[in-house]
Amino acid sequence: MRTTIPLDPPLFGLLRIFAERQHAEQFVQGNLYLNTVKFFQKSAEKVDARGDNYEGTFHSVQPGSISSLTIAGVKMGGKIIHEFCIRRDTDLLSNIYCLYGFHGGAGFDTLEDARERLLVPAETAQLGDSLVFIKDVQMFLDRVGQALQREGLSLKLGQVQYLDDSQFTHLDSPLLCERKKYAHQKEIRIIVRRPILVDQPLRLNVGDLSDIVELKSVEEFNANFRVQWRGADGTSQVE
Repeated sequence: MRTTIPLDPPLFGLLRIFAERQHAEQFVQGNLYLNTVKFFQKSAEKVDARGDNYEGTFHSVQPGSISSLTIAGVKMGGKIIHEFCIRRDTDLLSNIYCLYGFHGGAGFDTLEDARERLLVPAETAQLGDSLVFIKDVQMFLDRVGQALQREGLSLKLGQVQYLDDSQFTHLDSPLLCERKKYAHQKEIRIIVRRPILVDQPLRLNVGDLSDIVELKSVEEFNANFRVQWRGADGTSQVE
C-alpha cells in the first residue's frame, strides 16, 4: 500500500529528535510509540517542551466574549476572567506521531537561506540530543501505513499550522494547529484514530528502518550540513 503525501511544498526529509538515545535506537529498529493528544496537552502543565496546553482545542472562548455561563442548568455567578478551551474526546484520544519536516518551497535565494531553513534550530534542539534523519520519506510512510493496516487502522498525514491564540476558533483540523511559539518545530504529524477511543499510547512496529534512516546527534547533523551544486563549467561545487 502506497501512502499519499498531501503536502505542498514537498518534503526534502523528516527527522525525529529524542531525549534519550535508547529511544532513538528503538525507532531505528522500527518501534514507534504514538502518544495521545491528551498526553501532550497535559504534559504542557509540567513545562514539557513537547507539550502545548492548546493541543486538541477546536474552539477557545475569550473572557470578554462571555455574557453568562450555565452549567447543568445552573447559571453561574461572578465574572469570567480566564479564557477556556473546548476540546472533543475524538481529538484528545487520537494518537499522533510528531516529526520535523524539511521543506524546500520555491527554492533558496542564498546559501544562508538554505542553512536557516534546513538546519535544526536551537529551540528545537532542546527536545533532545539524539536525532534520527529519515532519508526516504515515501518508504517510511508506506511502512507505517502497512503496519497500521495490519492492525485495522489507517493514518492521516498533515503539516501543522501555527496560529495566534485568537485564531483558535471553530477549527476544522484542530490536530494540525499549534500556537506560533512552537513554529520552530516545523511539525509533520501522523494522526491515528482508533475505532474505540482509549486513553492509551499506540505501540507500532513497522519493521527495521536502518536502510532508510541515520542516527546522529543534533550537533553532528548540523555540523555536517553541505550544499552541492554543478557550476557553469560542469564541475561540482560544495559549500
